[in-house]
Formats: sequence, C-alpha cells, structure tokens
Amino acid sequence: MVTCPRCRATNVRNAAVIVGEQTTTSTVTAYGMADGKPVSYPLTRTSQTILAQNLTADEPRKGINWFTVICLLTIMPPLLVLSFAFCAGLEASNGNSINIPSLILLVACVAAIIVVSIIMSVVSKTRTKRFNQKHNDWWNLLQRRYHCDNCHNIFQL
Repeated sequence: MVTCPRCRATNVRNAAVIVGEQTTTSTVTAYGMADGKPVSYPLTRTSQTILAQNLTADEPRKGINWFTVICLLTIMPPLLVLSFAFCAGLEASNGNSINIPSLILLVACVAAIIVVSIIMSVVSKTRTKRFNQKHNDWWNLLQRRYHCDNCHNIFQL
C-alpha cells in the first residue's frame, strides 16, 4: 500500500494511470476548400484534464529539426541552381566537344546534394532515436510518480 509522504493518506494513484484515464483522443471531420472545391479530412484532437496536464508538463516534445530546415533553405537551393546551370553549360556545347569543367562541376554538385541528403537523414534518425530515449525515460519516471487525492501532492517512489 502506497501512502502519501505529506499527509499519510492511502488514497494515492499512479500518475501514469491518471494520465491514461484523463486523456481523451477523438477524431473529427474538418472541412475546408482545395482548388475551389469543398473537401473534408480527419482531424485528431487530444484533450486532458488539468491534473493530467500538470502531470505531463515535463513530457519531452519533439520540436522542429532545425538542421534539416536550414539545409533545405540555405544549402540545397544553391546546389540545385548550380546543377541546372552546369547542365545548361553542357547543353550549350551543341554536340561539339563536351565542356569538361561544366561536367566536373555538375558531378560535384550532384555529389554534394547526395552527401547533404545523407547527412540530413543521419541527423534526423539520430535525433529521433535520442527523442525516443528521452520520452521512454520520461515515461518510466511518470510510472514511478504518484498523486495524493487528499493534499494533491505529487511524489515519486
């Protein structure tokens, strides 16, 4: 039997159970316009009681992968533009001898695009793995927390 360390009451409950009981997920149909035509799509909504919100306040959030955003907005566009420019340089030869510098630079740009894509993928997978580990650690901690209904104390065993 678990007792509250503050008031010695025995009506305490596990925080993970409380969160599970007091969190609801529902799917509703949302309506909008696409190409001038009405469309509907499913929208999932999650709601929690105040107690469940307080118990999950320290839950890790995934957030935005800024590395990928920066790569997509600053590194990839110039590489793509340069690739097209070097392709145009190859096309301008009109069947005469191949423009070797343009070919070399085109291959370098394509290789750079591939390398940056691989790095973005590795960073994303590493970040996801780290987030999953943090979330699992948080969930294990939540399962060791208890809430006293008498004095509203949250404590850990």
